[in-house]
Amino acid sequence: MKAGLWIGAMIAAALIAIGGLSYLYVRARQAEAPQCNVCRRPIPLQTAFAVLVGRREVWYCCPRCWVSAQRAGKSDYRRPMATDYTSREMFPAERCIYVEGSDLMPCCAPDMTIGNAGVPAVQCFDRCFPSVVAFASPEEALRFSKEHGGAILSFQTLADEARKP
Repeated sequence: MKAGLWIGAMIAAALIAIGGLSYLYVRARQAEAPQCNVCRRPIPLQTAFAVLVGRREVWYCCPRCWVSAQRAGKSDYRRPMATDYTSREMFPAERCIYVEGSDLMPCCAPDMTIGNAGVPAVQCFDRCFPSVVAFASPEEALRFSKEHGGAILSFQTLADEARKP
């Protein structure tokens, strides 16, 4: 009987230790999650955007935050890379097609909602609104736009917007 209690106590202690270590591991991984250089939110895998500034790679949660950074005067960048929403692979931003203002808002704050008529309702300012989603394929961008709404843009259009005061 004592041996059974001892084994049970050891199993319980091991489970508690494993649970505690798992919790610490998850917390540490969350702390390491990359954050947007502008809004400091976690970077969604399907909308990540990156540029080189000097020798440092700077990451944004979406092309919209990159535009915000450029408008704030951070214009010394090279090699812009956008994530294709469909494949989640990075491509040169100049080669991508963008959909702006769709009903998909992957990195907006929780207070962003879709109103009764399917129109985004903004409860407060959010840098990531309207959403900008990149596609490597023009056909994928068009299909997404037909399903989710939004306007088709080129990278040049976004870059021009980023230069406006």
